[in-house]
Amino acid sequence: MKTFFWLLIIITTTLASCEYETFPTAPLPPPPNPNIDILFSTAIYPIFAANSCTGCHGSAGGLTLSGNSSAVIASLKSSTTPAVTPNNSDGSPFYTKFKNNGVHNGKTLTPVVVQDIKGWIDQGAKDN
Repeated sequence: MKTFFWLLIIITTTLASCEYETFPTAPLPPPPNPNIDILFSTAIYPIFAANSCTGCHGSAGGLTLSGNSSAVIASLKSSTTPAVTPNNSDGSPFYTKFKNNGVHNGKTLTPVVVQDIKGWIDQGAKDN
């Protein structure tokens, strides 16, 4: 019994003196450079096709993400609660749905794509 007691003390002391290794989390991508325009046509519009967004947000009413870029932007900015408020990403549900974990209806956007959405909205949500 004494042997067990001393063995327990040695193990406890050894474990208590160990440093726990922490694993770094993946760094967030840097915010978009405000001096570089994020183009809707090349950075935002392709997101819809790549993530099958039009499956739920097609032409059946509500938020419509199919059609030409002007129609999609009009849909994003219309309705009583617009999905996009130009120059205000934190007030835009299109961004806030993704900003914490990048997931909406089972679709996951990468942090870089989420930052592009934020930057595009904060740059005025232009049709460019």
